[in-house]
Amino acid sequence: MTAATFILMHKDQFDAGRAREIVKFFDWSYENGGELAEALDFIPMPDSVIELVENTWKEQLTHKGTAIIQ
Repeated sequence: MTAATFILMHKDQFDAGRAREIVKFFDWSYENGGELAEALDFIPMPDSVIELVENTWKEQLTHKGTAIIQ
């Protein structure tokens, strides 16, 4: 069985601080989730997918036209 999860965020964020906190949560999830997934007999998210998401955020997540993630 497989499932997909989506993270929907506006490209141009109204609140840059809140957007950074959301990204920090997902950074924590990506860093710690693999071990938790394996402990529950799930397959962790591939590093290539995590890298793709992180690069997309760096390139496209803005506040008033300025990149939020450096």
